[in-house]
Amino acid sequence: MERDDNELVSQTLAGRTEAFGTLVRRYEKVIFNVGYRMTADYDEAQDIAQAAFVKAYENLKRFKPEYRFFSWLYRIAV
Repeated sequence: MERDDNELVSQTLAGRTEAFGTLVRRYEKVIFNVGYRMTADYDEAQDIAQAAFVKAYENLKRFKPEYRFFSWLYRIAV
């Protein structure tokens, strides 16, 4: 059974950092594509995606579970 995003966020905040890895794998392609559409540069898009995930991880305590995790991550990337 696939865990939902809010469950993975909760697990990450509880110290199970591998749960965040699941979120990264789930959204890495779409966030990369967002960066690529903004820059039309492969390397720059990779940097944007990496920075977005790092920022999301560092600010995970601020995520509000009443919103979709993907929407929050997308706003960080943009």
